[in-house]
Amino acid sequence: MINENSFTLQQIDGARTDYALIEANLESVAKQLGELRAYIAKAALGIMVGSAAIVILWAEAFWRL
Repeated sequence: MINENSFTLQQIDGARTDYALIEANLESVAKQLGELRAYIAKAALGIMVGSAAIVILWAEAFWRL
């Protein structure tokens, strides 16, 4: 007797292939997010250092007025 919820071997094999492709794509996306996070951290650090330099230069220029 065939259960209506049973799967054929072809269906199971297709699902495994789909799962492997999804997993590979997920790993790729995770790697890209890690690279993006590193880029954003470097950009934020550059902005902070640049802003601090501008404030220090401004303070030195106008402190003695």
